Amino acid sequence: MTLGMHIRYLALVLSITCLYRYSCAQSVTSGTDVEGAGVKADGTTIVSSTLQEMINSNRSGTFYFAPGVYRLHNQGVNQPGLTLRNFSGTIIMAKGAQFACDTENTQAGQCIWVVQSRGATFRGLTITYKDPQLLPMPRISATSNALLVEDSHNISFLDTRIIGSTGSGIWNTKSTGITFEGTTTISNTTADGIHFENVGSGSLANLITNSTGDDAIGVTNIAVSNPNCGLTVSQAKITDSRSRGIAVVGACDVQISNIVIDGTANSAIASVNDLSINSRNSTNVKFVNVVANGVGTVKSTIHGNGYCIDINHSINVSVLNVTCSTSRDDGVFVYDGADGVTIQKVVLKQPGNNGFQTSGARNVTLADDQVLGARQNGFDIEASTNVTLQNCQTTDAGGYGFFHSRSSHVLESDLFAKNSATTSGNHRVWWAEGISGPVSANRVSIIDDRNPALGYVIGDYNLTGHALEVNGLVFQIAHGASAIQKSDSNASYSTNDKQGAH
Repeated sequence: MTLGMHIRYLALVLSITCLYRYSCAQSVTSGTDVEGAGVKADGTTIVSSTLQEMINSNRSGTFYFAPGVYRLHNQGVNQPGLTLRNFSGTIIMAKGAQFACDTENTQAGQCIWVVQSRGATFRGLTITYKDPQLLPMPRISATSNALLVEDSHNISFLDTRIIGSTGSGIWNTKSTGITFEGTTTISNTTADGIHFENVGSGSLANLITNSTGDDAIGVTNIAVSNPNCGLTVSQAKITDSRSRGIAVVGACDVQISNIVIDGTANSAIASVNDLSINSRNSTNVKFVNVVANGVGTVKSTIHGNGYCIDINHSINVSVLNVTCSTSRDDGVFVYDGADGVTIQKVVLKQPGNNGFQTSGARNVTLADDQVLGARQNGFDIEASTNVTLQNCQTTDAGGYGFFHSRSSHVLESDLFAKNSATTSGNHRVWWAEGISGPVSANRVSIIDDRNPALGYVIGDYNLTGHALEVNGLVFQIAHGASAIQKSDSNASYSTNDKQGAH
């Protein structure tokens, strides 16, 4: 195909793209076919210098890459394979076209670096390495990224593919208006799959990651003042993360929805801060519709918590409609200064420690939540203030069904505990001790249908003068007797005893 034919083909492709995918002011009528202009796509010839000169001479131009392998030289940590600085044009890669950087060791520079650019568009961008089978490297050896977007604004990526990286697959930093549309696929990275650092007004849709060397999706903010805020992530399939599935670390105004996570080394989803990078506290974070399996089961050199849901040092966090199976540690842990947290319609199956736990948290609401087969306690409320439990259920907890310690202003209603204390000798289903303020529970159902029945004791210990009130307590014990162990005059219990009923 001649250069003229390539240009006409490019114009047609762009016109169709504008018509069906974007609202364009006018159709693009010209562009540069880089192969037709002398850039070889044989996978052997290094084209970095030629391609760099071509793009530098027309930073607002349109460049089309026909099928083939465009080898880039990124030897040296300060040597990108290709730099797009002050770029406002368009890069289009046909199916079968890819950039291949030739250095996949600790001496690698960025493969593609987009810096100080504005209004640029990338369609079909595919990045790999000359010998991708050498990747990923050990996490401790992580260096530069497959794609770095820095200090740029209003950059659009459509159908992006990263096949291996010496660092993160995609790292976005100090930028606004970065969008990833179509399908973004990232695999075999040495560090994060995709990372947003101090990024505002960004969006990511339809992400697929596999074998990421650190968090599959990382969202951080370490700005001292005037932080960029705002990121929306929707539709992601995460497989085999060697750290967390999704980690929000000090970021603000983040919404995550419709996520499937299959295999992590550490927690599935997190909203936290990180003192090691001096991050901010996370604020206004929302997770909706998440399914996670195999949390904490992937082998990794990165050691961390193995919670389904990990929340600390965060303000205004909501988690809605999450199902999580077989976590290594607690199913949900809300702790260390978390404030204004709502966990609703969360189902935990066989968490490795407690089901739902709070510690050092304030203003926490647990509503319509269930835990099945917790190794320890179903719900564990410790050292927390202003905690509400509504319509919460625990089944087959190894320890206490509902446990309260050193907490204040706890208000509960419509609790259901079945077959608690399956491995514990104290047989306690609902228990409060050492509370620092009033605790009230209304409509508590205790069911045990084992033979012999075990988990049917409720009571209190060392209330230190604070009020405890349990109303509407119902026992349904098939093969045993209920027991209330009241040890403090400030405690009151009222029952509607159905002992012996099935």
